Amino acid sequence: SNVAPAPAGTPAPAPTTGKLTPILSNPANMLANPGFESPVNPGYASYGWNNWGGATAVDTQQRSGLRALQLAPNGGISVNDLANMLTPGKTYRFSAYAKLDTAGEDVAMVVNLKNAAGAVIFNKSVSITSTAYQLYQIDFPMTADITEPDIHFRTTVSVFVIDFLIQDTLNYITV
Repeated sequence: SNVAPAPAGTPAPAPTTGKLTPILSNPANMLANPGFESPVNPGYASYGWNNWGGATAVDTQQRSGLRALQLAPNGGISVNDLANMLTPGKTYRFSAYAKLDTAGEDVAMVVNLKNAAGAVIFNKSVSITSTAYQLYQIDFPMTADITEPDIHFRTTVSVFVIDFLIQDTLNYITV
């Protein structure tokens, strides 16, 4: 054999599962005010967010920092100017810590991407299932035809969310 043996004391390589796992090529958060330490006032854009109503930064229920965001039933919030933050051809990860106010409720974190004609290009949701904070995340592709990226929580009950992130996940490794 033409392969030289590994030097004594060299650890064996770790076994792999063959699963592709995204790694963050730029782990910086692209969102302003991700922990809602600054107010989010209803009806207009403030501190990086557009509050549709029913979203309030509260001084209780925080996971980290001083505040959490409470979404009331049918309330909503969106990221200001999201389409201009994302680069076509890249894959992004949206994540947030969330918890239910009451167990057994139907709440989902949703990424919905549409083109200029309003056709859905990508839609994925993750159910929020716990009354304790858990990390929820969705990886999504940004293509040149997407003009209406929408990230929101679908809720008919009160839910708490904190520590939003949008990060570039362009690179993958095999684990």
